[in-house]
Amino acid sequence: MNVKKIREDFPILATGIIYFDKAASSLTPEPVLRKELEFYREYRANIHRGAHRLTRHASKEYEAVYAKLAKFFNARESE
Repeated sequence: MNVKKIREDFPILATGIIYFDKAASSLTPEPVLRKELEFYREYRANIHRGAHRLTRHASKEYEAVYAKLAKFFNARESE
């Protein structure tokens, strides 16, 4: 694990702060912020709630992340 690389995903840490406020909130890494911005700009829609293109795309993205998380946690996608 490369801690320096991980810290680069949190630009606010470069300001010299030491962040301990994990109980109330947490920092969001840059890759997550970029993906959220993409979602809001390109295919903002509720998942599994319609038949239009935006809903299909949002559902596909959601399911892909769900599958990755299941694999990461060594769980079945149905869990």
